[in-house]
Amino acid sequence: MLGVLLAMRLSYLRGRRRLGFALPLAVFVLYAVLHAVSCGGGGSGSGAGGGGQNGTPAGSYPLIINAISGSVQHQITVTLIVN
Repeated sequence: MLGVLLAMRLSYLRGRRRLGFALPLAVFVLYAVLHAVSCGGGGSGSGAGGGGQNGTPAGSYPLIINAISGSVQHQITVTLIVN
């Protein structure tokens, strides 16, 4: 993460162009979002011994992905299969 912040700062100092700053910023935001959602699930135990169920139960889960740009809208459904 420190490397991304340093790259953002160097690209900003190098040309002071918005485009040069946008890519490292987008990478940082993507990293932060993925890091935040990757920490979910699992930790539901009382701390006394095992036996608790961790993670997502096996099965298939439908995911609906929407994309909107101006007046154009697309939607796709994909299936996530958890073993």
